Amino acid sequence: MTDAPTATSASATAGDERELQELLCALTVVELRQVISVHVDEEDAAALPGDDDLDALARAVLETLTRTDAIDRTLFVTLQELKPTRARDIKALATRWSARSQSISPQRIILNLVLGMMAFTLIIAAIGFWLAEPLRAVAALFVAHLGATGVMLGFFFPDGFTIPLPPDAFSALGLAGGLGFWTVVLWSSVGSVLGGATGFTIGRRLSKTRWFRRKINKGNGAAVHELIERFGALGLAIAASTPLPYSIGTWAAGTTRMTYTQFFLISIPLRSVRVAFMLWLVELGLKAGGS
Repeated sequence: MTDAPTATSASATAGDERELQELLCALTVVELRQVISVHVDEEDAAALPGDDDLDALARAVLETLTRTDAIDRTLFVTLQELKPTRARDIKALATRWSARSQSISPQRIILNLVLGMMAFTLIIAAIGFWLAEPLRAVAALFVAHLGATGVMLGFFFPDGFTIPLPPDAFSALGLAGGLGFWTVVLWSSVGSVLGGATGFTIGRRLSKTRWFRRKINKGNGAAVHELIERFGALGLAIAASTPLPYSIGTWAAGTTRMTYTQFFLISIPLRSVRVAFMLWLVELGLKAGGS
């Protein structure tokens, strides 16, 4: 064995173990024996069942690997050599396993929250100070043509389809364009929760597709996915109320046993509070900028 960082069974998610088992099931008996010979000792290898049931042997191999902490980079190198046609899937799974040691910490979330709020307020204040007239003109056009519906859609699409747009920018336009504070909060919250429900459905319907696995494990997606799979409802609550990507959180929640009722009970109050708080920061920033 090498000194490559390991990911133990305690930190792996059930979804990742299922995916690894699928990869192992795609190997032949000879290839499975080769994996075992490279990654576990002779005693563990001798305890494996016979060759008559490939699925049972693959499950036993997985259990042995996790029990002996043999889930490391070298395993995935071996799998890529044995199954090059699935190299992309193996690489994505390896990335998630190796990221377990860098999982999201409460301290990191709090720090990002505080820094994000400060930066957001300063940016709004700067826009209000130097670009007050263009901001009012754009906001007036936005409200005149799209109104509250535009605010709602500005949250729906990013929160449902992981589109890289800042939804709070649309609530800022609504407020600067003359919509009332609580009107903006209402329609922003409706758009966010409906978008989240769409993302939840995407996760439920498409979780087994390769496209979904690649999409959800890009960038911060792997960490958020792990957070939801490990903590369930609490993980979704964190994603709904912090700077973590809520859209990825809803996709990941759809892959768990969480029900739609649980999803709405968590998302409706927390997204509403978050939207209202961020809009209050927008209001502070606009006032500080003189708009």
